[in-house]
Amino acid sequence: EGGKESPGEMRRVSSHVPWATVDFKRATLTLESMKMLIFCIFWVVGASHVAIKGSAMTTKVINARNKLGLNMRNIEKRIKLYREAIPFDQPRDGVSTPRSLDFNSERKRSSIIRGVKTLWKFSRPHTIIGTITSVIALHLCMVPMWASAFTPEFLMVIGHALISSLFINVFIVGLNQLTDIEIDKINKPELPLASGELSKRNGIIVILTALALGLGIGMQTSLTSLPLQGTLIASAVLGTLYSLPPFRLKRFPVTAAFCISAVRGFVINWGFASHALLSFLRISGDPNGPNPGIDTLGNLGSLGIASERVAIIASFYTIYGIVIALAKDVPDVAGDLKFGIRTFSVRKGPDFVLSFAQWLLSITHFIAGGILASQALAANTAQRLIAAFMAILAGVSIRTERRGVDANDPKAAYDYYMHLWKMFYLSYLVLPLAR
Repeated sequence: EGGKESPGEMRRVSSHVPWATVDFKRATLTLESMKMLIFCIFWVVGASHVAIKGSAMTTKVINARNKLGLNMRNIEKRIKLYREAIPFDQPRDGVSTPRSLDFNSERKRSSIIRGVKTLWKFSRPHTIIGTITSVIALHLCMVPMWASAFTPEFLMVIGHALISSLFINVFIVGLNQLTDIEIDKINKPELPLASGELSKRNGIIVILTALALGLGIGMQTSLTSLPLQGTLIASAVLGTLYSLPPFRLKRFPVTAAFCISAVRGFVINWGFASHALLSFLRISGDPNGPNPGIDTLGNLGSLGIASERVAIIASFYTIYGIVIALAKDVPDVAGDLKFGIRTFSVRKGPDFVLSFAQWLLSITHFIAGGILASQALAANTAQRLIAAFMAILAGVSIRTERRGVDANDPKAAYDYYMHLWKMFYLSYLVLPLAR
């Protein structure tokens, strides 16, 4: 009735289904346990998820930390090597600092060193050494006694003449390179202008500065003389005519040989020998000594400037100049031929020219050695005998070194050409012994 069960019915059901008997207090506890279990399951799942994410993040952090540590160790190693390689100043306020941290100063020093090396190559070192040996030897040769050459006054004379002549030397060889840039790219690509190491503009600045300094110092009146002034001017003029268009006398073999032999032969040797003798007379207080301000060509002869000694020296080195003029073109045949420079080597062939140069110079040395030997025996002077021996030895060396040289090989020809320059230096080194 009304859908309600009677108590008797409820009891019947319960008696037939024992597990359905409800203990409401225990049922409530079971339900709470299930809720707790579900919550724990969800918490475990959530916590696991977070743990997995956290583990991945931790791995990334650890990797980053390891990478940073590795980089720091590398940096520390580099700092250690840097400190070992670079010397440190004394500690200042407890801190040591490397001297070379000023990289701008280091670059400036490197730039200066490169500039000096470039200028040295531009000046053609073998000609610089030739000028130094010739100027000093000629001054020593013209004084009557060794002691006279080493007084402070005469050393100043030598230094003055040497500095001015070196500047003129730089002008002459520099001008020749400026007018031969394209040729030198074939013949001498290592030269500063040909290789691009020195710009043409800077090359012009160098030679004009050298010309101004050479003439300016050489014309200084307290130490100069007319022969010195004439030598500097004549050398600069002949060097200009040799290289500079429209003259460019180097195009023609005869005029080219004349320019080189005149400068290295008569001009330098007569000029510096005369200047040395005039300066010695002035320093010694000789009443016949010239006044540098009123020197004339007329009184040079009266002072014995054009003496036999000077004439012999000038003649010997004029032949040397001719040989240098001939031999210098042998390694340069390829470039000269391409640009229409008709040197003797182009016309006659490198082998003929080099053989002729060797023959002429060796014969000249043998003749000079014979003359010096006869004079030494007649005057019983040992120093002239030494000079004679060295002259003959140089002649033998010139002939011996020529054997096996392939004149058509530019490097071999150039090496032999430089050997001739070494004999040139040697001849000046022993020249004072031939007084």
